Amino acid sequence: MDSRYHASGSPPSFYRFLHCSETLNYFQVFLELIPIKWSAEKEKNPAPGQNSSISP
Repeated sequence: MDSRYHASGSPPSFYRFLHCSETLNYFQVFLELIPIKWSAEKEKNPAPGQNSSISP
């Protein structure tokens, strides 16, 4: 496994960093999608007393 990394001319740590940053990027997108979905769900069924126009 290491021989393949060295054959390409880049150290394994570079690939490890690449993989780590890629994972962080996916994680960031995932975190950005959560609030959007949560706010959409909240608008669909608002909590009691949350929206003054609906509550009497």
